[in-house]
Amino acid sequence: MSNVNSLHHIVVTTHSRNRSITPQHSEELYRYICGIARGQKCKIVQIGGIEDHIHILVDVHQDIAISVLMREIKRSSSIWMSQRRSMFPAFTRWGEGYYAFSVSATHKSAVAAYIMNQVEHHRIVTPREELIRFLDKNGMEYNPKYIN
Repeated sequence: MSNVNSLHHIVVTTHSRNRSITPQHSEELYRYICGIARGQKCKIVQIGGIEDHIHILVDVHQDIAISVLMREIKRSSSIWMSQRRSMFPAFTRWGEGYYAFSVSATHKSAVAAYIMNQVEHHRIVTPREELIRFLDKNGMEYNPKYIN
């Protein structure tokens, strides 16, 4: 039997950063996404966000590719949100792609706390500034023109 720890901090934005994740219904969305992950043999450690994006700290099962997990999360949750138009009236779809950063087990608690405090955090830092910090911190090349 293999023992694998594959923690990832994933950020998913709504299309055009549309502010469509209603705060009063976000917990229901997060529970739904946790169920999708469980169905893919993955465990969400923490999930949270604001109206235009979510952060997911997930332990990805050794048999599942992150791309497969994220395709299923985005596809299924998009359908679910569209069927609940009264809860998410401005939601059209998720943005293209996602951002994924590997996380050391020693940083698991800090990342989880960061995700839990998204509302407070974004009173100080814009989502764009946040994303650029993540990309820089993780040494990922990007074209600022495409960062929204």
